[in-house]
Amino acid sequence: MRKKDGKKEIAIVEAAIQVIAKDGYHHAKVHKIAEIAGIAVGSIYSYYDDKLNILLSIFDNVWKKLYTDLAELNENPGLNPVEKLDRLFDLIFDVFETNQPLAMVFVQEQNALVRDHKDEFTPYFEKYIALGEAIVSEGKDTGVFRSDLNISAFRTFYLAGVSALLHLWLDKPEAMQLPEIRVQAKQYAKVGILNSK
Repeated sequence: MRKKDGKKEIAIVEAAIQVIAKDGYHHAKVHKIAEIAGIAVGSIYSYYDDKLNILLSIFDNVWKKLYTDLAELNENPGLNPVEKLDRLFDLIFDVFETNQPLAMVFVQEQNALVRDHKDEFTPYFEKYIALGEAIVSEGKDTGVFRSDLNISAFRTFYLAGVSALLHLWLDKPEAMQLPEIRVQAKQYAKVGILNSK
């Protein structure tokens, strides 16, 4: 059996992001992914069983990076819960700000993928969310965040809000730049959950 080439696998994933961002998952063609990656169609199947596995791999890569970065950030004893919350937003915006096609795939495909393939979806997503909730709980427990804060509601606000803001940016990038959106998202979140006492 031939050894898999890591560069070829990266090329497949990057090509898939471009194709899925442009055509959507259901209309994306494996032969187009192969063409952009500069490999034979058959080579794709030595790495992935099908197009769904490629999409799942894309999200596994995204959420693994986010979880790893957030875990590192959370272990920093020099950061208070407000600073951690700021950086929670920064981490996710950083991933997408430099990769519009990846942001498009995230906006267009994640909800359906989680809904239709929950058991196959990356475990890093829930690990990231649990760590984010722990940061918010820390702020709540220390009195920095409101005592009546519903952490589940904040989780929904965060995920849906980031997705909606990315969609706004992708739809009309000339009207709203992502750095501006990032600043405002962090301000809205903090105004809503900071303890005013």
